[in-house]
Amino acid sequence: MVRAVGYARYSTDRQREESVEAQLKYIRDYAETKNIAIIGEYVDRGISGRRADERESFMQMIKDSRNGNFELVLVHKSNRFARNREESALYKHKLKKNGVQVIAVAQDFGEGPHTVIMEALMEGLDEFYSLELANETMKGLIANAEKCKYNGGRVLYGYKVNDKSEYELEPQEAKVVKKIYDMFIDGYSYNYILSYLNEHGIKTKAGKNFSKSSIYEMLRNEKYTGVYIFNKTPRRLSTGQRNNRIKNPDSKIIKVPGGIPQIITKEKWLTVQESLDKNKRKTNPKNRKFLLTGFIKCGICGYAYTGNTITTRGKKRGYYSCNSRKNNLTCHNKNVNQEIIEHKVQEQITEIVNLLDAESILAEVNNFYARQDKESCTEKQRLESEVHKLNGRIDNLLTLVEEGDISNAIKSRLKENIKLKDRIETTLRQISVKQKPINSDQLQQVIKNLLPKDKTFEQKRAIFQKIGLRVIVYPDNVKIVLGAENEEDDCLSKVHVASPTPTLDKLIIELIFKNK
Repeated sequence: MVRAVGYARYSTDRQREESVEAQLKYIRDYAETKNIAIIGEYVDRGISGRRADERESFMQMIKDSRNGNFELVLVHKSNRFARNREESALYKHKLKKNGVQVIAVAQDFGEGPHTVIMEALMEGLDEFYSLELANETMKGLIANAEKCKYNGGRVLYGYKVNDKSEYELEPQEAKVVKKIYDMFIDGYSYNYILSYLNEHGIKTKAGKNFSKSSIYEMLRNEKYTGVYIFNKTPRRLSTGQRNNRIKNPDSKIIKVPGGIPQIITKEKWLTVQESLDKNKRKTNPKNRKFLLTGFIKCGICGYAYTGNTITTRGKKRGYYSCNSRKNNLTCHNKNVNQEIIEHKVQEQITEIVNLLDAESILAEVNNFYARQDKESCTEKQRLESEVHKLNGRIDNLLTLVEEGDISNAIKSRLKENIKLKDRIETTLRQISVKQKPINSDQLQQVIKNLLPKDKTFEQKRAIFQKIGLRVIVYPDNVKIVLGAENEEDDCLSKVHVASPTPTLDKLIIELIFKNK
């Protein structure tokens, strides 16, 4: 019998403690139907899923997996394991090295050829639903932005926000901003400016020393000219974090000249921009990019294959070679032509995607989301009951206050109950967004997003990551594999690069959903 452990958690901002028991019940029921023996359970209570390394039981489970006592980790849904794909991939990889697989019991579609890249498909489909909630949130933020109101987040250095959510100058910080601009225009280097700030004990809003990047961002920020700017960058990435290097199109950015107090004149700001543009380092156009870096390895020694460039008769060409051969000369596996292997990998992925049975996927996905809606309805009823109970407690506490009992204990209990009610009502609003069935056009768009054709270099690599691409080079052939890594890879029949498709029934795929 397969041995497994269960993992459950609830976070203070999203769930109540009893939800742990509900998660464990799903896990136990699943194990019973699959003839799986649960030998232990790990639970984190009141812990956010954003940072896995802050979850004590979770990290203990990862550590215990080294002992070989269990082969599976069962979770209710994948967002109980991790809230972003990066951490999920990291810790699933650690478990796999110890011979342990993760299964989300409420998201188990079973096996079959069409599930080969279901992970990536479901990830794309989930965006249709999360977009609906995001649009509702964005409406309120846009209404605030049109009035030049504070919309949350870090307040820009040089400003503060009053009780009406309006921007005001922070006098001392505004002086620092002006000083930095003047010093830069006068030709002082970043290092000199940083030395000046450190010598005078000038810190960021977070109380830290300024850095070259923070100075650069300040010099680039048009807001200092008095322009209110909102939605310049996407609200959040899949990791839950911002990336200020990614910009929204101009049509989505709200700009209101004169919307906030001015610190730097427009003329001075433009002078600085011209100087920064002249000093901007240009990337070397001669640097060759290798599409399969991190996805290709040696079938003999297991070392990674890395990209290299060689010049023959004045013409540069790229190839991949085994790191062990290149560094230690202990492996004699062949080099692979960059152009040929990259073309073949993309060709193979395209063939696999085109073989997907869209009709079956459409039916299965909509059935799954129908079950999810049913679960959400049950959870909604439970949360509404919680709100009703909290309203009663709050009314009782308010009665005590009105009767003159304003002790610290009563005030603390009242505050806790009100905060808890607000959190539950936030969760209620989120799960009240009904998941509409997807149509074939939406599914076809998601499938199209998995085709490498007409994608940028970065987009292609993102596709490879989503579908679990691995390219294994042997002396006489190359095997292209999709899905989760398996200890038996080297025992599988080797698929020549010219083969029409990999053997689909040998591939393992896990469903990883974005946290809603």
